[in-house]
Amino acid sequence: MFIFLVLANLLCYFSFNAFSQEARLVNQINKATTPTEETMLLVAARITEIYHADAGTVESFVRAAVQLESRTGVAAPVVIAIAINESGFSSELFINAGNPFGIKASSPWTGKTYSK
Repeated sequence: MFIFLVLANLLCYFSFNAFSQEARLVNQINKATTPTEETMLLVAARITEIYHADAGTVESFVRAAVQLESRTGVAAPVVIAIAINESGFSSELFINAGNPFGIKASSPWTGKTYSK
């Protein structure tokens, strides 16, 4: 059920914001068993252009999402789309804490945190 809600939310996000070209680029990762270097760079370049984010940071994130998919089965385009939706790779939380998903910590979390 959760996956369905996430996918439905992503579908609405892409539809309402008319990101058809971006969706096609991100979808290229999903279609390939192992995305090519060129495909990952195209996706990263488009995200960088749209969101005025640091190119190296976005490229690293796209590569990490692809690696995560191969380890866990969580689709790279889903991870990338959620990060875009939550932070656009330019939110304060992402820039200062490296958190692209807007995840907040609460007890019993005892690890590192970020505060304004």
